[in-house]
Amino acid sequence: MVVELLDNHHSCRVNSTRNYADHSTSKPVRGQEAISLGLVDAIASSNELFNTTRRSALDILERKRPWINSFYKTDKLEPLGEAREILKFARAQTRKRAPILMHPLVCIDVIEEGIISGPRAGLWKILYDDGDDVEVLRLD
Repeated sequence: MVVELLDNHHSCRVNSTRNYADHSTSKPVRGQEAISLGLVDAIASSNELFNTTRRSALDILERKRPWINSFYKTDKLEPLGEAREILKFARAQTRKRAPILMHPLVCIDVIEEGIISGPRAGLWKILYDDGDDVEVLRLD
């Protein structure tokens, strides 16, 4: 469950490669558009964040709202060739729009690894920082 905080913090879950490609290139996506793209489950002001999250969690617990483990969900992924083209385009757009930012490119690499080798491989993607230092990105 993800809730977008309408102040300075934003969270999203990735539902499809195409939606992520737009999001990863720092194109602002807010409010109802984020919901319609499937990037967030709910929107709440900072004053209502706790209550909204609590209400959503209780709805899932009481089976009023379905809980979907999206970690292994692949129904919204494009075929591998098309996904790679979308990610290639996202990388090019990211380099063009924000040439000094590395984190969007890292995110794209991790997502590509997850698409190719499965979600666990994406989470354990080894990152090379300037080819010298190696660090393991551990997100579990």
